[in-house]
Amino acid sequence: MAKNAKARQSQSHTRPHQNSAEHDKRNMPSSASETDIVEAKIPPNLLEKNAATNKEKDARDKKRFGIELATLIFVIIYALLTAFIAAINYGQLRESRRVTSATIQNFEKGQRAWIGLSSSDIMPPAPGVPLQWHMIYKNFGNSPATQVQIRVNTKYIEAPFINEVDFAFLIAGIDKKPVTTPMFNGQTYPTSGMMYFAPNAEQVHRILVGKSIVVYVAEITYRDIFDQTHETRICQVWEPVLRQTKSCGVGELAN
Repeated sequence: MAKNAKARQSQSHTRPHQNSAEHDKRNMPSSASETDIVEAKIPPNLLEKNAATNKEKDARDKKRFGIELATLIFVIIYALLTAFIAAINYGQLRESRRVTSATIQNFEKGQRAWIGLSSSDIMPPAPGVPLQWHMIYKNFGNSPATQVQIRVNTKYIEAPFINEVDFAFLIAGIDKKPVTTPMFNGQTYPTSGMMYFAPNAEQVHRILVGKSIVVYVAEITYRDIFDQTHETRICQVWEPVLRQTKSCGVGELAN
């Protein structure tokens, strides 16, 4: 008997998993009625608290979304207003600059120097006598002119009038050694000279009957107190009927 007990003990040590399974099987209830089923139920107050928490969270999310949406709309409106105001300010700035520039230009025009011809005279032609001329220039402006250069040229032309080509030719061949002088406002500057040729009797006759002309051209450059350079071009012819000079009507300039 002791031998059998020893054998069973040895068998239980050699198959421990099998013995454990048999033990669990023996201890398992025979039917479901024999098992106590435990159901975990959440207390009602906890459910209500959880529902209230979720509702509060949803309200906060909706409120945050509303705030973010309102902020976005505000930012967009602010950006549009800023762009609109910037455009208005830019337009006003441009207009202000234009008005300021026009005001400055008008002021400078009203105060700058203006040099032009005050009076002119060409002596009546006579056979064998060089033609003489006498011109007076004046600063008609309200401020002095500096770096004044007066360059002149004269020519006898066998035509009743002077054209653009002849005027350009006379300007191109103008005296390269100008008279340089400052001129204060209101100041006059007389210039005199004579042509290098003396007309013969036939040429004098053509001048007197208007078939030929004696032309005087001058080019005047100067600077005003605003450091701007200006140019005046003058063209005069001798009028045989009135026996005085008049504008030839070609190429004259005053800027």
